[in-house]
Amino acid sequence: MAEPAEHSENRERTVNVRGRTRPYLECRRRDYFLLERVGSPFRESYLAFDPLSSPGGNFFLVQSLPVGKSTEQLLRVLSRLKSDAFPRVMEWQRKRDQIDVALTWVEGISFADYLQNIREGRRPPVDPGQALRLMNGLANSVCHLHRRLQVAHGDLQPANVLVTSHPAACK
Repeated sequence: MAEPAEHSENRERTVNVRGRTRPYLECRRRDYFLLERVGSPFRESYLAFDPLSSPGGNFFLVQSLPVGKSTEQLLRVLSRLKSDAFPRVMEWQRKRDQIDVALTWVEGISFADYLQNIREGRRPPVDPGQALRLMNGLANSVCHLHRRLQVAHGDLQPANVLVTSHPAACK
């Protein structure tokens, strides 16, 4: 079990994350330790760790959204997503003028970063079979959204697509 600790000499708050001590920004809700800010600078999103969610703990994406009709609609849509190809809402909590939403964390690299790594020679070029597998996974995921859930993504771009080795996310 993770034990938060405060170091008096430098006031850095830390938490034990799977045997490694990591600093955290703050603790929200029950035990969501916000480790680092992620994603767009225009959205308040954090990589969070919950030591109590399973043996060894789990990572989550915690987003703070403004209270309002658009957020309520977004939560209804997100709660319908049951596929491993998309982050799923685990829980949310209203806090004054914002709603903190905990979503499953999907481990991967953005498609934009993936392509940039290829351009800069840090990753070999993608062979045609791999490219076809990646595009097939993306097409299936978008079709799942449109056909089964009747949801339009609205912002499909390389920065918003994750390349992952998780087999369920690549169906």
